[in-house]
Amino acid sequence: MNRHISAALAAALLAGLVKPALAQTAPATPPAAPTQPAVPAPATPSASTPIAAEGGPSAAPAHNAALEKEVTLQRADLDEQDGRIADLEKQLKALKASETPKKDQKKADSRPAPAAPPAADFPLKVTGYVQAQYEFHQDSEDQLQQGGALLNQNRFLLRRTRVKLQREWQYGGVMIELDANTVKGPAIGLQHAEVSLAYRNQDQSPLVQATLGLFDNPFGREVVESPRERPFMERSYASRAFFPAEPDLGLRVSGQASFLRYAVAVVNGQPLGDRTGFILQDPNAHKDVLGRVGVDVTLPSPVRIIGGVSVLNGKGFHPGSDATKNTLSWRDNVSEDGLVTLPEIVGVPGVAAQPAKNFDRWLVGFDLGAQFNSKLGTTHLYGEFSLGSNMDRNVFVADPVTTGVDARELGWYVSLYQEFKQGPIAGFRVDQYNPNADFADSRGGKLIPLTETITTYSPLIGFQVPHKARLVAEWDIVRDSLARNTAGVPVDRKNNIVTIRLQGEL
Repeated sequence: MNRHISAALAAALLAGLVKPALAQTAPATPPAAPTQPAVPAPATPSASTPIAAEGGPSAAPAHNAALEKEVTLQRADLDEQDGRIADLEKQLKALKASETPKKDQKKADSRPAPAAPPAADFPLKVTGYVQAQYEFHQDSEDQLQQGGALLNQNRFLLRRTRVKLQREWQYGGVMIELDANTVKGPAIGLQHAEVSLAYRNQDQSPLVQATLGLFDNPFGREVVESPRERPFMERSYASRAFFPAEPDLGLRVSGQASFLRYAVAVVNGQPLGDRTGFILQDPNAHKDVLGRVGVDVTLPSPVRIIGGVSVLNGKGFHPGSDATKNTLSWRDNVSEDGLVTLPEIVGVPGVAAQPAKNFDRWLVGFDLGAQFNSKLGTTHLYGEFSLGSNMDRNVFVADPVTTGVDARELGWYVSLYQEFKQGPIAGFRVDQYNPNADFADSRGGKLIPLTETITTYSPLIGFQVPHKARLVAEWDIVRDSLARNTAGVPVDRKNNIVTIRLQGEL
């Protein structure tokens, strides 16, 4: 009986947990087993007891058979109820097991969320790469230039060996990059040194960032593009003329908001590699002001658009000259016999010192690029246009104080290259630079208009393992009018270049 009572209690508990779903499966309380009727003991006949009528002895067996049938039915009903109880107990255990994690989750959810830890410093990043290459120059000679410079340029060299250390925190950062190369003999120098204060977006990109130190001039696309990522060997001709090297000393304010990108800088105006003689210094108090405003948009389709407008305004410097004394000069131009004669002695009067002068220079630029993702890989198409005045600081150094006229420079390039998914890369770039659109050549006393335009066609092929290694071969086909034939007519100078480079990354 206790067994049936406990089963009934279990069933009631299960019904309360599973509510209507389990309530329909079994009754809340199993039916109690019917009480077996007591069988009266046969009475002992006596004198006072009347004798049973005829047929009395056969009624007892019939009654016993009915009782046995009823007992059999009750036992079958009990067995069925035992099976149901066993099933209910299994369901009860399974239900309790499933309810426990939910209760624990509710308890966990009811607890107050822990306070966010204070913003920690970002991890220290150490990166680097090596660019080793072989160059073949069509105009190379086994001679020395006046002054001792090598004319042979067919050689192996380390173009760049750079190591960068960068550490950022929530409100600023520091970056140092060193460079070693053998372009003009073994050299080790400082490429970048930046210290910044920043206010960041939610994705940790800087919304506003002020940087002081040695950083890349924020102008156009190529100047701020890392040589590590650039597939072509060097920047375009015009870009190298305007910016002999990318970095300059100054103050920069930059940042991004959604798709908008901006950077404004005040710099010395004598970038690294400057050929005017004042590298990373400033001979005048006037600072160059430059900047770029652009967009970086990723469209719903696999297309990314990058573009911007850049401006620069500054002042160049003409160094002037020192004072000289009166001197005598001998020119063996009479008899050319190596003997000094009076007609060959010429007096050279001294001159007063010439003061240094400043001159205006400016540059505007526009760049636009697109990136497409397809089954083949990633396609890059971009170009840049620049127009300036007295901005050449590397190739045809502009000095309007000496020439008496302002030089107007014009440069542009268009580039296309494909990164295939399996590793091969291929590309082509055409760039053009005109250092002086108003140039005029003098022959026979006559002024003849002549273009100094230099056009370069640069096909390349290669193979890369992304972020590990890249092997590229590039052929620079240079078309210019910098040479003359025997009649003095300007002709193309044979100065094509073939470069094979292997780049490895840390």
